Amino acid sequence: MFQFFKSPFYNFEFIRVLGSSTAQGAEIGECLEAAFSMKAESPGEWFRVWHEMALRVKSLAEKAETMGDYEGARLAFLRCSNYFRASEFFLHTTPQDPRLLDCIEQSVAHFRKAWTFGDHNVETLDIPYVNDTKLPGYLYTPRSVSGSISKPPVIILQSGFDNTQEELYFYLVAGALSRGYAVVTFEGPGQGIVLRRENLHLRPDWENVTGRVLDSLYSTKANHLDLSKTAVAGASMGAYFALRSAVDPRIQACIAIDGFYDLYEVTTSRIPWWFVNLWQAGALPDNIFNNTVALIQRMNFQSDWEINHAMWTFGVESAAAAVREMQRYSLRESDGEEYLSRIRCPVFVTGAADTLYFPPKDNAVKIFANLGQLSAMQKELWIAEGATDGGFQAKIGATGLLHQRVFGWLGKHL
Repeated sequence: MFQFFKSPFYNFEFIRVLGSSTAQGAEIGECLEAAFSMKAESPGEWFRVWHEMALRVKSLAEKAETMGDYEGARLAFLRCSNYFRASEFFLHTTPQDPRLLDCIEQSVAHFRKAWTFGDHNVETLDIPYVNDTKLPGYLYTPRSVSGSISKPPVIILQSGFDNTQEELYFYLVAGALSRGYAVVTFEGPGQGIVLRRENLHLRPDWENVTGRVLDSLYSTKANHLDLSKTAVAGASMGAYFALRSAVDPRIQACIAIDGFYDLYEVTTSRIPWWFVNLWQAGALPDNIFNNTVALIQRMNFQSDWEINHAMWTFGVESAAAAVREMQRYSLRESDGEEYLSRIRCPVFVTGAADTLYFPPKDNAVKIFANLGQLSAMQKELWIAEGATDGGFQAKIGATGLLHQRVFGWLGKHL
């Protein structure tokens, strides 16, 4: 298959942006110009081309607004928001870089600006969390042709390891709205603007985070939504969060797109087994582990990015601490019991054969197998192969097919 970049990591992230054109998160021509004007596959060049494109499209949006073309302004502000998000992505190897917060703040501001044009049902949420902290969210509600709607069913769409909730609009929200679903997105600890501004870090017991979202909906939005029909969905780490959240009896269906079963096992499977065993046994101290990982990071940018991003989101100071923290992100409980056995609602599980991250055999297939308490009618497994059929991680590049499969399944179970 044609590769825009030599690096599979850069190529995947480019397709991630390009694929959002399905929901008007990008223009193909703008993406191609950004790609082919990049002088090197480096974080600095990636930032430069996408940041320049974001500013250029922002100018188009402002011009459209001045001319009274409010739909043109809305669409350009949406693309501008997505390009600002993309621009800072590879800078996560240095979390102290001020551009990380600045770009996401601009992404959020221009995304919200887009929805001020026209009659669109998008509402910002401040979801009570802990210690007076509020989690930012959006509530999207669909419009019928006649302009009046009955209470719509609800999808709570999880953010994951490295996305923002604004990006989720292009990923799944747009497709849900056109099919009559309301969607709630939010950013929890360790995600998006909450990580960058509040310095809150990820937690493995995500059911307690989604529980706060549900509490807020039940207390303030019950008259707008059919909360008796609430589904939870997520991709990659967001799929793990969705599965954790699906034990809540207020959830009636769960969609887990290309997630992991045990993050520690995924990560250590990429490290020589003997090295991991010696470290686990205490025969290798953390400083040896850290120095060895640092050597790998110098040789492989993807590994460098993943370790630094993990340290940032987990709030730890070393590679050893980050990998040790991953032990907590598992669907196998500490007593050996299966967390998944607690789920009672229907579940749709997907895997990606061409993934960079979570091979289906040890993740999607394992998740599905551990849903033994559900009947064959209550669960479904889809393993995709090839870019056309959704074989890339999170079904990137196959958004239309993803929507068809997800909403086709959800229509039968919600």
